[in-house]
Amino acid sequence: MAMTSRRPNHYHYHHYHHHHRRPTIFEIIVGTIIVVTLTTCHNVGTGIGSCEALALALVTVRVARLPEDLKQIQECRRTAVYGDDCDSTSTSITTNNDNDEKPLLDSQRSFLNADQIQNKNGGGSYKCIIAVEEDTGLVVGTADLNVPRGLVNNVYVQDRIRGLGIGTRLMQGVEQELLVQRSNDTNDQNTQNQNQKPTTLRLTVETTNTPAVALYKRLGFQTPGVHALTAAISSATRLTLLIEMTKQLSPPDQVQV
Repeated sequence: MAMTSRRPNHYHYHHYHHHHRRPTIFEIIVGTIIVVTLTTCHNVGTGIGSCEALALALVTVRVARLPEDLKQIQECRRTAVYGDDCDSTSTSITTNNDNDEKPLLDSQRSFLNADQIQNKNGGGSYKCIIAVEEDTGLVVGTADLNVPRGLVNNVYVQDRIRGLGIGTRLMQGVEQELLVQRSNDTNDQNTQNQNQKPTTLRLTVETTNTPAVALYKRLGFQTPGVHALTAAISSATRLTLLIEMTKQLSPPDQVQV
């Protein structure tokens, strides 16, 4: 029997209580400073430069190490569907209408399980870029990179840490990793068809996901060809359409490995 899940994250009002050791006075003071600073930066707005600098001090962005990081990646992604206080055994979603329960879609299950980076569907071609909180060691953001295709997907940052530049850092980490992989391929004399490797980073996004579209545009992504027309149609009609965005990256030989 499927376990009943809680409502989606923005409807969560209750949190689990765990029994831990009492924090020291120093830990309480440091924690309070961090929370107040983050709240001020996010709500009042001290400038995106200072926000990103603060986020960088609290979060490390790196390539995931598997299988060591797999469980943390999965726990991070469960909050996208179930919220921050999700039940790790939940296998269905409670919708907003009459508390109806719906089974997970295959795409949702694949995202939650991180199938791509486990080589279940990716054939060993995926790298996962993760954002890790320094103080807790928890993964708070992920992005999957298909290296041969130059395609990024499953870009996700937990709600509680959004607005601090973590998404930007994840995407920059994706770009850097792709360029490093291209540079390694170029330096590998045994690599076949290395000239066919793409030098463009691609992604797909729904036109109504305005925060994501705005982020990608700020990072230099564009909507080529027919996708620009699709975006215009979506803007005029408010239809949710899927578009591709691309960004030309620097040549691999310009990257320091």
